[in-house]
Amino acid sequence: MPSYQEKLAFIRAKCIEANPEIVELKFGCKFVDGPTAATIVQIDKWEITSSGKLLVATDSGDVLEWHPSWTLNANIIGRPITLWDVIQVVRKAGYSSTDEWYKTLGHLVDYWSINHDKGDDLNVKSEGTIDFIHDVLKR
Repeated sequence: MPSYQEKLAFIRAKCIEANPEIVELKFGCKFVDGPTAATIVQIDKWEITSSGKLLVATDSGDVLEWHPSWTLNANIIGRPITLWDVIQVVRKAGYSSTDEWYKTLGHLVDYWSINHDKGDDLNVKSEGTIDFIHDVLKR
């Protein structure tokens, strides 16, 4: 049986497959700072200089310089995966009826709400929530 982290990775991969915008370099995106993968930072704003370097203002107020020689795509973590992203994937899971889809959607929203105080981010959801989403997507 897959672990919590394996299920989370599976769900995340399905969400990114359905919505590649999750890992685009833009506001709210998290990425690894530098080629050494030492620090994860979140983009508040960014600009490309005339020399082709990317200047990034992070959530901590720092301004980082991203060198063109770094492999950018390999270091992008992306923005948080939200309930909306999960709904987009779950709705494609295949249902025998509209009623079954609505029941699944209702259960998903109920599970997602359990940790509503921690935010709208897949990474902070309970094991029960992750198990439910994983089971739906594995049909």
